[in-house]
Amino acid sequence: MLAKLRNLLLVIAVLVGIYFLLPPRKRSLLPPPVPVVHECQDLALGMKRIGNRYGIQFDVPTENFNVREGWGDMPPTHGFDVSQKGGRAFLEISLERLTDNMAIDPIRVFSVSVEKRPILDDKGQTIGQDDWGHLDSGERWRKLEFRGRVGVKYGLVNESEARTFDGIINSACILPAPTS
Repeated sequence: MLAKLRNLLLVIAVLVGIYFLLPPRKRSLLPPPVPVVHECQDLALGMKRIGNRYGIQFDVPTENFNVREGWGDMPPTHGFDVSQKGGRAFLEISLERLTDNMAIDPIRVFSVSVEKRPILDDKGQTIGQDDWGHLDSGERWRKLEFRGRVGVKYGLVNESEARTFDGIINSACILPAPTS
């Protein structure tokens, strides 16, 4: 009986030792929800709608966020930076398509998990692509391209910042041009 107990303790000790000697498993975080883009409804109280005159729009809660609109000339760009009041991270919304200066994105290369997913409208038609991932530290990034040259992205942010930016991304709607 004592020999069996000693063998059992030895097996447990070996298993515990192996557990602590193995490198930590890389955790995979749940992906953010993919927006389903529908026609824009009336703007809710306390919200600001940003975007071009027609096409893809985003609703931003004005109480919690700062919105800065800007234009660039090389290449010609127009867009918005959205940040939480008191925060340093920002969501970039480009109305001229995102420009990447690197052939290989180092954040994507060093990510533990990456995924590309289609963005659909409420009729099931593909209207863009959602690319997201995260580092082993848990920092997340996301980049979306919508039909009509609208791009949205945030860099390495923590889970709370990602969730707030994902809420703005999921407010995406289409403002149709008026018919005459």
